[in-house]
Amino acid sequence: METQVSRADLYKYKTQRNDLKQHADKIIQGIKKIGPNHAKRAIWEIFQNAVDLSPSCEIKLKLSDTELTFSHNGVPFTMHTLDCLFTQVSSKTLTEKKLEREEADPIGQYGTGFMTSHSFGDIVKVSGAIQDEPEGEDSNHTTLGHIKFTDLVIDRSTQDWEKLCDEISNLRKTVTELLNEQPTFEELPKTVFKFGFNNDLNKKRAFDAIDSLKVILPYVMIFNDRLKKVTVIDNQGNTTTYIKNEVEEPGDYFYTREILINEESKRINYLKTDRLTIVLPIESNLTNEASIGKAEFLPASLPRLFLFYPLIGTEHFGFNYIIHSKNFQPTEPRDGLHLNSENEKNKTEELANQKLIQEASDLIFSFLENNLSKIQNPQLLAEINFSVISDDTELNKYFIEFKNKWTNKFKTLPFVETQTTRISAQQAVFLSNALIHEVEENNLQAIYNIVSGFYENVPKSELIPIWTKLMDDWNILEIKRIGFADIADKIQEKGVIESFDKLNLILLYQDIRK
Repeated sequence: METQVSRADLYKYKTQRNDLKQHADKIIQGIKKIGPNHAKRAIWEIFQNAVDLSPSCEIKLKLSDTELTFSHNGVPFTMHTLDCLFTQVSSKTLTEKKLEREEADPIGQYGTGFMTSHSFGDIVKVSGAIQDEPEGEDSNHTTLGHIKFTDLVIDRSTQDWEKLCDEISNLRKTVTELLNEQPTFEELPKTVFKFGFNNDLNKKRAFDAIDSLKVILPYVMIFNDRLKKVTVIDNQGNTTTYIKNEVEEPGDYFYTREILINEESKRINYLKTDRLTIVLPIESNLTNEASIGKAEFLPASLPRLFLFYPLIGTEHFGFNYIIHSKNFQPTEPRDGLHLNSENEKNKTEELANQKLIQEASDLIFSFLENNLSKIQNPQLLAEINFSVISDDTELNKYFIEFKNKWTNKFKTLPFVETQTTRISAQQAVFLSNALIHEVEENNLQAIYNIVSGFYENVPKSELIPIWTKLMDDWNILEIKRIGFADIADKIQEKGVIESFDKLNLILLYQDIRK
């Protein structure tokens, strides 16, 4: 005899199916959109989920030729967060987007950002525990039980929404069965994600992600107080361990934090307020009392903006500093910040970001005003190369104004090293771009020897190409540049050609004739 389904049961089934379809459609479309930048972001989404709300997080990554394993000792799943992982809905508890975040605020777990982790494979095996959620006024003092599980399979390989609905439904049934077991109060197991590579692209993205840790991870550890230790094992079995020194060193000029990388010290120097951290690309000089350090180039692959984790896409933001703020309002792909647009809906976030960037700029300006004379290689701190000719007209307007603020300040600071002293760019004389590009490298010293006889305020000979490039990037009119014609005029003014070194003149003449 056929069982009659009531209208109420049918309605319940249909509505549940509709809800699942929405999740399935979003997941399928989201995975289809995964591109190169999403893949670069993916590893940090997994980090974020591990560190969120964890008081002292330790992470381990292991890479093989077939899978990437990510494990952590952070907060285990609850019924709520595990279901969010199945449906790819953020477990974020904030009821609205905050402009002022606290350190303990979650950035959001297992939502669309975590979907990018499928860059490493369609099938993820998850192991860990489901912990009871505290209730009532005494919840902070309650010992919570948990139920362990191993290799729960999340399969995103299908593009059929009905099959994916069934996958999610079956996962929920499995969890329901697990929850019928008796909870244990033993030590919590680690949470483990195993991403199996289903093609060469998954494998390449995983290998690239592990490789990127060498450059980016030390800064992520500085910006995340709760991230204490990371262990990375590559496919050759080589282990790299990153351990953060718990002691922040307050110095006379900046703060310093040490990261031990296989017991080798990496010291990161930075300025900070309650809203901002600004990494200074300066290697501390502990032996030379006249110098506080030597400026360095930050790696080209290192993003310049962070919201605890890198905003992938800001590698060429336009300066040689890193700015982190817990209050940054990022674009949805987390590849930059809302800064200026025609969209009125984004104005609140844009103004908040503009204010933070200006605060960071003022901190950098103040630091340089007070300390630039004590820093070696000052030209490496002088980069100003913000994009002002992109396809986004409104964003160009913001960066044009922003660049003017930076160049107006930087041109007054003693960045330029001459043979005898340090002067500002507005006091200096630079060789023109045309001259630099037309002169053979071997002849540049000869031209410098002649030019320095007329001008004491030219950069050191080895810095001339660097400063010509910087002045092209700054692109301000009041900077004095000289070319072949100016040099010829100065020689003519001198009148007596015998007063010049003959070889220098010959080399100059060769270049002028080209």
